[in-house]
Amino acid sequence: MVGTYTNNPWTFAPVYGFGLWIGLKIYGLNDTMPDISWSNTKIMDIFNYLKPYFMPFFVGSLLLGLAVAVISYFAAEYAVQRYRKREAVKNTTGTA
Repeated sequence: MVGTYTNNPWTFAPVYGFGLWIGLKIYGLNDTMPDISWSNTKIMDIFNYLKPYFMPFFVGSLLLGLAVAVISYFAAEYAVQRYRKREAVKNTTGTA
């Protein structure tokens, strides 16, 4: 569970940025972030600024995650099949 909520700081921005970019393209929105006046901003103002980007972020990240999951599944299945074949050959030749 700790691993789920811990992010690698080197990959956090590119992965979530790419997910947001995909979502913005799907929704047909402009991919520029709003100008935020940080000097007078309260925490609720930040939510209001970012509210239009929530669904594109969610959809883009979901699609990105699904694509990576499908690719990872087939790559892992291929690796397991190769390992099993190698082990089967090793066991049939009598060398352990």
